[in-house]
Amino acid sequence: MDKFKFLMLFFSAIVLLGSCSEDEDLTIPADADDNFITALSLTIDDDTYVATIEGQEITVAVPYNVTLTSAVATIEYTQSATINPDPNKEAIDWNREQVFTVTSYNGDTNEYTYRITHDEIEEKGDVTLRTMAEIVAFYEKGISVIDGNLTIGTDEGEDITSLEKLSNLKSITGDLVLKNSFKATNLTGLEQVTKIGGLFVGSQSNPSTADLSHVSMSNLTEVTGNISIWNNNLKWVELRALNKAGGISLASEIIENIELPELTEVETDFIIEGCLEREFADGSTSGYDPPVMKGNLATFSMPNLQKVGGTLGVNFVATLRTISLAKLETVGNINFEYLPMKFETIDLGALHTVNGFLKICSAKTVAVIGGTNTYNDVLTSLESLSKLEKVGEVLTLTNFGVLTEISLPSLKQCGGIWLEGLPLLESLAIPDVTFTAPAGETLATVHFETCAVLDKLSTSDILNAKLQIVMGNNKQKLPAFEYKTTISEVDITTAGAISDDLVFTNWEKVEGNFSLVMNIGSYTKAINLPDMKEVGGYLNISWAKIAPTFRPTVSMPNLETVGGQLQVITLGKEYNFSSLKTVCCANNPSYVNDSEATPPVGSINIRVQTGGVSFPALTRVGGKGLAVQGGTSLTCPLLTDVDGTLVLNSYNGDNVEMPMLGKLGGCYFYNSTSLSDFTFFGKFIENGNITEGNWTVTGCGYNPTYEDMKAGKYTSAE
Repeated sequence: MDKFKFLMLFFSAIVLLGSCSEDEDLTIPADADDNFITALSLTIDDDTYVATIEGQEITVAVPYNVTLTSAVATIEYTQSATINPDPNKEAIDWNREQVFTVTSYNGDTNEYTYRITHDEIEEKGDVTLRTMAEIVAFYEKGISVIDGNLTIGTDEGEDITSLEKLSNLKSITGDLVLKNSFKATNLTGLEQVTKIGGLFVGSQSNPSTADLSHVSMSNLTEVTGNISIWNNNLKWVELRALNKAGGISLASEIIENIELPELTEVETDFIIEGCLEREFADGSTSGYDPPVMKGNLATFSMPNLQKVGGTLGVNFVATLRTISLAKLETVGNINFEYLPMKFETIDLGALHTVNGFLKICSAKTVAVIGGTNTYNDVLTSLESLSKLEKVGEVLTLTNFGVLTEISLPSLKQCGGIWLEGLPLLESLAIPDVTFTAPAGETLATVHFETCAVLDKLSTSDILNAKLQIVMGNNKQKLPAFEYKTTISEVDITTAGAISDDLVFTNWEKVEGNFSLVMNIGSYTKAINLPDMKEVGGYLNISWAKIAPTFRPTVSMPNLETVGGQLQVITLGKEYNFSSLKTVCCANNPSYVNDSEATPPVGSINIRVQTGGVSFPALTRVGGKGLAVQGGTSLTCPLLTDVDGTLVLNSYNGDNVEMPMLGKLGGCYFYNSTSLSDFTFFGKFIENGNITEGNWTVTGCGYNPTYEDMKAGKYTSAE
């Protein structure tokens, strides 16, 4: 090998050796692609708090009263990576949210968000703070959650003047109870509380004397139990974040304002009272107008309230003018039983379901002299009930003096309707309702009382309820149905100066009983039911107190059957039952008067003053028979069967005209001096229909015994 080639090989070797050394200096680490934070802990005052790392979220939980401003951090991240900011090189405020960027050896970045959460300091069991010193000591514990009840004050102990030292509190699982020694006027110090089991300041049976006038807890969102404040110092309730409560009852004679703008649901009762104790002018505690009203609340408005599970009630508030519940959809009961006489408007525009009863009633004044009632003369409309679909029990509307119309077009189900003290009401429209009897009742009732001008009742073809009308001491119209109508039952009573004819138009059938009872002072000349065809139960037209000069006519020309007793006791001049075919032939027929009196009370029990009694189409009388008091004749040309007894009392005719009668269960004739010929009844003695036990004649023109009749002595001459 020549010298030149040797030198070339030597230099090539040197170059190769140099290249190998350079490659060894550029070795890439195994974690060059990683950029992770794997652990973080913070230490302060010998306490260490270890973070949880989930994905890119780093969370450190510390007690809410611990600050991490000067905490020492221990952080672990990928060895070959860098971190920014670097806790080992710069100060970090660990009380604030931070973003850490981890950059890998190869330059890829990964961001982590750090946050701090605060654990609550919890006290297990009930807490009672009787003095201000105990409140301060409680504050120093840093407790934020009480797992139990919190009672503040006593009934007769040291005054509690402030709750500001309770600012750590955030939650009370049980009840917050304020005793009479609570002398602060507000709840300042409880602003951080978000949830409580209940709030109790006195009760209905034991009202509070605490100085609390303003109830405000700005962050309170939920009360799992009840808010119950019965305290005459209460003026203002402001719970602006409250969304849901178990129940609410507030009673105060000076209540001015209630603000619950976010409240959507009350699980049980929601009650507002203007008096701690109900009181009436006569000194009683229930039932008699006028009530004693107090309070200064002008408007009851719950703009977002949608549901009340129990009873919603606002009563005895003297200054109340408006109830606004525009979003309320369902409620257990509505009890606005005692609204003031100057109450103006009510908004229930979204209400569709009342599972129990619904009462909207004004107070009234009652004149001692003359008995004149004075009603609310401001409220003119109940249009906001237009979406109401269901009232499970009775719907009651009373004492609104200028209300002229009630329309419930959406009502499908109702347990009854009670209208009273509506002197200008002209019409009630319930076109689609089906009535269901309340618990313990066999029928729902539609009741009208002191509705003097009501003359239009819009219903479906079948009114499956008891129609009850009390006609008061004024001129009274009877409501005319828009359709030919079947009614379950009818009960009408009158009092006072009812002078117009009583005309029942468009009433075709009563499935049960029909009762019309007139009282003294009712001078109706005629009672007409021109369209009535059937009464399934008894038919009773009578006077509770007979006015001697009162002689009305009774006309039911199309009536064909009465399933129970027919009783007409009016001393009337004329009766028209020209189409009546059967009486008391139903299974288990009902009676107005079911006594076992002597003389017997008939299935037909009719009293007349003058003229005769005629049933031209009558074929059968079931039950107890036919009884007539007074009258000059009894004519039943088609009558074939009288199951019971024929009773003639003070009858002025000398015979009866029943040429087709083939069955008669007995005779009882008395005080009928014109009656002396009993020939007609001989055949019933002969065929055995009449036995000695069901034959009685006394005080007549001739009084034959049963033996006389068997012997054919039908007249005195025989």
